[in-house]
Amino acid sequence: LFHGKQGRHPTYMTTVMLTATFAGLAFDNVMNGLWDMNNRGKQWKDIKNNYAEED
Repeated sequence: LFHGKQGRHPTYMTTVMLTATFAGLAFDNVMNGLWDMNNRGKQWKDIKNNYAEED
């Protein structure tokens, strides 16, 4: 199976790098979503309107 699809080194390394990049991006997005969900209402982006200056 390996030699049939990923026999050449450059193809293998490209696949590894792309997979690692997209897996890292997906992991970051999932973790940020979970963090935001668990801390809703406690973060600056949620409460900054309470402290907005009026000119």
